[in-house]
Amino acid sequence: MGSRLLAIVTRGWQRFAAWHANLGAVLLLANVIMLSLFVFITATGRDVYVGQGTDFEETWGTATRLLDSGVYGNAYESPTRMRQPFYPYFLASLRAVQGDNYDILRLSQIVVILAGILVAYYLARSLWGARAALAGALLLALHPLVLFNAVRVTNEPHFILLLLLCLLCLVAVTRRPSVLLTLLAGGLVGMAALTRPVAFPLPFVIGALWVLPLHLLPLPWPRRVLHAGLLVGATLLVMLPWAVRNYQDMGVFTFLSSERGAGLWSAAQPGWRWGYSDPHVDPANIAEYNSIRGGDSLATGRYVLSQTAEGAFTQAAFRHVFADPLVWATKNAAKLVADLLLLPGLGGWFGALWLAAQAGHLAMLALAGWGVSRIRLLGDEHLLVFLVAIYFILVLFPLSITPLDLEPTVVILALFAGYALDYLLSRVRQASAGA
Repeated sequence: MGSRLLAIVTRGWQRFAAWHANLGAVLLLANVIMLSLFVFITATGRDVYVGQGTDFEETWGTATRLLDSGVYGNAYESPTRMRQPFYPYFLASLRAVQGDNYDILRLSQIVVILAGILVAYYLARSLWGARAALAGALLLALHPLVLFNAVRVTNEPHFILLLLLCLLCLVAVTRRPSVLLTLLAGGLVGMAALTRPVAFPLPFVIGALWVLPLHLLPLPWPRRVLHAGLLVGATLLVMLPWAVRNYQDMGVFTFLSSERGAGLWSAAQPGWRWGYSDPHVDPANIAEYNSIRGGDSLATGRYVLSQTAEGAFTQAAFRHVFADPLVWATKNAAKLVADLLLLPGLGGWFGALWLAAQAGHLAMLALAGWGVSRIRLLGDEHLLVFLVAIYFILVLFPLSITPLDLEPTVVILALFAGYALDYLLSRVRQASAGA
């Protein structure tokens, strides 16, 4: 009975994947799920936008001030470099059209997510072929970590889209080096870093991998150095206006926002808590936390993500790390593994559906692990894409994160899982046909 069911599933998948137009069906499925989620939230009166609290003010509030006064600031700090500028400027452009109606914002999030799934399909297709790409796109179309962003004020969909476009260019460069594609990849990663600062070191890392004798770029050493320099240079050029603005308005020449200081401290604080809002600070660390922000509440102290608090939080974080590096490494490793394995807290909303989604997420990670295990049998471009997934795990390690922060890694692993799923089903079909 089990073998017959597996054979039916395999034949069904082969027929489904043979029809290229089913990419449209995958995108339609994702769209229907996201619109249904929007209707559910609207019908139950759950305005998760406003419910995001300070996150909402840091993004939508900044966009509002951009339009009203031309100042990049918010209620906590004005001017500010609290957040990278791409998403607030995107929101400002939407608000210029829609005012304070969030429906267009929700629709724009859905469009960007669908565009990301489409680019992910073409990235996976360039790596493994159409059937594996369709499987990866289907996994993304069903993954709650991707779909839930449709109803949140978050820059993740835009970041993922820019990252996937960059990876598409990098894969092409790995196969057929091109100065133009290298510059385009650098520009895209620069836009991604203007969305989330976690991408800023990425071109330096990729450039180093190209220069090292790892055969990730099929060129003589001097030309590898040239392409690495072009990649980094294009990134810095795209980000330069933001750094100049920070120098003019904030007195510091930097490409990064000021949120990293609190993130470092919240992950390094003694004890087993993470986070830089009052409920997430270990009671034993409250005195230090309040002394850094200069008050005992949001109303009386400096905002924890502001530039004025950044340096003090960073210094305190390094002090805690050097005081007991083993404990710091252990607790952050445990947190990172938990965040990668467990979906964020949607259980209160969906109950049994969340449990099913969690089981599907773990199954996807298992498939991805099998797909990654075959990297040595694949081309160098597959290794480069996987190393980018590892990069996000490593760069997020010292920060206080949530499962949503690991979405870039999850998206890339979903594509490896799509490859594994298609490969395994193809082998089953061949075995069935031979029998």
